[in-house]
Amino acid sequence: MTNCRIDQLGNMNDSEEHKFWILVERELRRDDGAAAKSHLAAGLPIYYCPDDFSDDIVREWPDGRKELVQISDTGDIMYVGAVHQADTN
Repeated sequence: MTNCRIDQLGNMNDSEEHKFWILVERELRRDDGAAAKSHLAAGLPIYYCPDDFSDDIVREWPDGRKELVQISDTGDIMYVGAVHQADTN
């Protein structure tokens, strides 16, 4: 695989795509949360899918508020409801 960028995913054969996802999963396991902490420190929210919320997306604000959101195919973010601290611990 000569080009391992996400924008090339559609051009990869099955073997290359398999290797690509192995590399992505490896990097995700190495994540120390630095990027998320940086976003929060800059006053920006972060988005994630915790294991205990299966298909849901949580938006976390720098002040600690957490909300369930949905993201449309066009990238629009829709508020679903508040998440209580006990729900995500």
